[in-house]
Amino acid sequence: MNYKIMVVDDDEDIRDVAKDTLESFGYEVFCADNGEKALEIIRKENDIHLFLLDLRLPELNGIDLCIRIRKNDPVSIIYAITGCVTKEALILCRKAGYDDYFSKPFDIKTLINIVHFAFDRLRRWEEYE
Repeated sequence: MNYKIMVVDDDEDIRDVAKDTLESFGYEVFCADNGEKALEIIRKENDIHLFLLDLRLPELNGIDLCIRIRKNDPVSIIYAITGCVTKEALILCRKAGYDDYFSKPFDIKTLINIVHFAFDRLRRWEEYE
């Protein structure tokens, strides 16, 4: 299966590094710089398997975006990527439906590890479809 990933971050450098790195591993990667653009892509693309969402986004923040994704997609993995982590933010992330969070800046090795972990998890779940 060709897994699809969406990276939503208003920082172009983060989007570019994530996209280039993940594509080099054979993943199909979609990027958006805000929540509204992400929803447009989601409407056009079927079966995005992994979402990496910044919490602070223009137009539609990462918490609200996660809630909207999760409402229609209970299985995909959704990770928060944020530069500002507080206990309150983590509680909001869990309530919104995030599977986990990672602090920015993150290194390439961390990015690859979290993506591989997510797809290992999805492969286990697919065994029961």
